[in-house]
Amino acid sequence: MLFAVVIALLLVAMATGYNEQVPYLHPSPSGGVLVIGDRSSFHYLFVGNGTQLNATVGSLCPDCPLHVAAGSSFNYTLMLVNELNSSYELTTVSAAAPFGLGATQPELPFFLAGHLSETLTLTVRAPPEGGTYVLGLSLELSVA
Repeated sequence: MLFAVVIALLLVAMATGYNEQVPYLHPSPSGGVLVIGDRSSFHYLFVGNGTQLNATVGSLCPDCPLHVAAGSSFNYTLMLVNELNSSYELTTVSAAAPFGLGATQPELPFFLAGHLSETLTLTVRAPPEGGTYVLGLSLELSVA
């Protein structure tokens, strides 16, 4: 019985086109790109003792779903909140394929003091193929 449930789940995942490496869900009826949310991975390095912490968060962005033309660029904003007593430095941001990343505002690297927040605006290139996607982001931070 359990084997049948696992097989059924695998068939559903294959039928929808969902893949953990390429967050493609299914074709968009309009032929464009529909972004329904993001899956952000935060990679913290605590400089003082070398400890690393990784966290992945999936969310619906405030303006989602976003409808954009295939292959076009669009702005995507994240609110970074530093709830730590220490400041951190955002060193790297990347977007998972099939998305591409252009400019960031503010430019990297930048520091965020403890108990403050900052809006990060990313210029993202949409996939060349239309469809419904989740935007995969990776952010690397060093904590002082």
